[in-house]
Amino acid sequence: HSFSFGKSTKHDVSIIYNLALPIHVLLLGISFYLEWKEKLHQRIHFFGTLLILTSILLNLCVNHLQHFIAPNGVLLSIYFVFVSLHWFFVQISQPDEESITRKMFFWICTGLLSWSIIFIFRLLLKDYLFSIDPGFLDFFQVLISSVNVLVYLFFIKSLQCLR
Repeated sequence: HSFSFGKSTKHDVSIIYNLALPIHVLLLGISFYLEWKEKLHQRIHFFGTLLILTSILLNLCVNHLQHFIAPNGVLLSIYFVFVSLHWFFVQISQPDEESITRKMFFWICTGLLSWSIIFIFRLLLKDYLFSIDPGFLDFFQVLISSVNVLVYLFFIKSLQCLR
């Protein structure tokens, strides 16, 4: 298969998206692994990342990267939800002197949680919503785009916490 810089096909976009999924999981898993000081939290993230990464790669091998694989999108979103909720749980149960909003991972987890919830809703209910009310689906697409912009703003805010 060759990629062109002109019009991209749905197949090209699916291949790029499917190849990006394991990279996202791996990079996020490494980031959270390095964030934790306690071995227990490191192990939780290591094995969670390994489990999700293996599932996604198996799905990709079976489907030969030919089309978007919805279960992988759901797996990725569930992974993001659990990683984010785990970080929030630890921060709440073991508070320190630093304000939570000054921590880089607060903004990353807030963005991942927001995006994941909307994405799961989109994947699971898209066809149903379109059959019931196509107008609501149009509104929902605008909502998804707005959430994407908001998530990028959260990520930019997280970079300011590095200073």
